[in-house]
Amino acid sequence: MAKPELINNNQSYTLIVDKFSYKVLDVSESMQKLYGYPTADLKQKKITELIPGFNEDSGSQGIHFGLNSKQFFATTYCSSIRIGQEAVLIITVQPSFETPDDSEATLVSLVTGLAHELNTPIGNILMASSFMSEANGKITFALDNKSLTMPKLKDALDSGEEAREIIDRSSKRLSEIIEQVKRIAVCLVFESINTFNVLDYSEVAFKKFSSQLKQKNIHYSINIPADLIITHDNVAYLEILQELINNTCLHAFNDNKGGNIFLSIKLTDKNVIINYADDGAGVSRQVFKRMYDPFFTTARNLGRVGLGLNIVDNMVSRRLNGNIVKKSKCNCGCAFEITFPLIDTTHPDSEFNVTEF
Repeated sequence: MAKPELINNNQSYTLIVDKFSYKVLDVSESMQKLYGYPTADLKQKKITELIPGFNEDSGSQGIHFGLNSKQFFATTYCSSIRIGQEAVLIITVQPSFETPDDSEATLVSLVTGLAHELNTPIGNILMASSFMSEANGKITFALDNKSLTMPKLKDALDSGEEAREIIDRSSKRLSEIIEQVKRIAVCLVFESINTFNVLDYSEVAFKKFSSQLKQKNIHYSINIPADLIITHDNVAYLEILQELINNTCLHAFNDNKGGNIFLSIKLTDKNVIINYADDGAGVSRQVFKRMYDPFFTTARNLGRVGLGLNIVDNMVSRRLNGNIVKKSKCNCGCAFEITFPLIDTTHPDSEFNVTEF
C-alpha cells in the first residue's frame, strides 16, 4: 500500500489509520507533539492504544493517552476513505483545554481507563485463541491427509499449551481488574456507621501487613490515645488506612534499606484529623499530580492496577465527607492529612450496621 501523505500543517491534529487493523500509518507533526511519542513509535501503535474508547463515530469524546501515560481530554472526528484498494480512516483530534466538571471528568477517566486496562488481556486472549485454532487446524489437516507425524503433533500440542498459559495469565489479570473496579462501587455505596476504638482499628490495619512490613524492614509508630472512641464509618476508616499502608509497602521503600511509617490522630471540636506519613523515596512532581487518577500506577510491570489511592480519595470525600491533602518530595517521603467531621452520637445512621458486602 502506498503511504498516504499528510499536509504538513502544524495546526492539524491528524492521524491516518488502517481501517481494519487500526494500525497508525501516518501522523501530522502537531499530532506527534500532542501525544509526545516520536513519529516512528506512533507508527508502531494501534489507535486503541492512544484512544482506548475509540470508535468511528465522529464527535466522540474521551480521554487520550500519550507518552508516560499522559492524559488529555479530546473530541475525535473520523472519516473513512479508500486509497487504491486500501480502506483507511482519517482521524482528527481536537484537544480540549477546558476542564470538564468533576463528576464528568471522574466518570470519563474511570471508563476510558478501564477500557485501556482491559485492552491488553483481552487482546492476548484473542491472540492465544487464534493460535489454538491454528494448531488444531494443522492437526486436522495432517490427519485428513494422513501426514501427521510425532514432531508435527508435538509442535501443535506445544503451541496449544503456550496459548493456554497466555489465556490463564490474561484471565487472571482481567479478574484482578474487575475485582478492583467492584471495590470502587462497594466503597462508594455501602456505609457502616458504628462507635469504635480508633487505636484498635489502626492496629488491625497494620497487623494485616505485618509480613510485608517485616520483609521490607519498615517500622511504624502510632500516636493515638488508647481511649479515643468515635462514631463514624469504621469500615471506611479501616479501608483507607490499609490502602495507605499498602501503597507505602509497594512504593516507598524499594531500596531494601527500610524506613518508618508515622500515624497520628487528633480531635478538634468538630473534626477528626489523621496524619499519615512515611520517610521513604517520595514521588516526582509528575507522579504527585496524578496519584489519585484511576488506573494510574508506576508499578504496572508488577501487575498493579492503579486504583488504591483513587479508592482512598473517593472514600474520604464520599464516605467520610472529608478531604485529603497530600505532600511529597523526592527522597523526602510522602504524607497525607485527612480531615473529616465527627458524627454526633445521636446521628440517625448510628443505629445501622451495614458491614457485609
